[in-house]
Amino acid sequence: MKRFLLILLLAVGISGCQQQKDQAYYLKHPAKLKTILHRCDAQASPDDFCQASYKMGLSLNTLIQSFMKNQQVFGQKILQAQMKRADLQRQLNQAKSSDDQVKIASLKEQVSQAQSQVEAYRAVVSMFMRF
Repeated sequence: MKRFLLILLLAVGISGCQQQKDQAYYLKHPAKLKTILHRCDAQASPDDFCQASYKMGLSLNTLIQSFMKNQQVFGQKILQAQMKRADLQRQLNQAKSSDDQVKIASLKEQVSQAQSQVEAYRAVVSMFMRF
């Protein structure tokens, strides 16, 4: 029984890490995301991965439309996201000296989210820079 529980926990942990990796991967490879979405459309009842893929596809589509509408404004959004990330990183570095673990954990999460936003913006720009 303990062995079964351990295997189950490992599988859940690995699948959670894999899904995060997939999100970054599919942002950089939108054609593969499109393939996944077509497979999900063929399913009678989409699973959690398909639901996350649909959400990611919608977010990516919104970013692409924003880029195409006004590239200069989109560039400004990238700069703002980078400045926000840098400011959060500075706050995190300062918090580390205070030994406030709750604040440190919160700032780490915020830095991670800000970095993900910057990477998403960059992924959209790189899609159009290939041409």
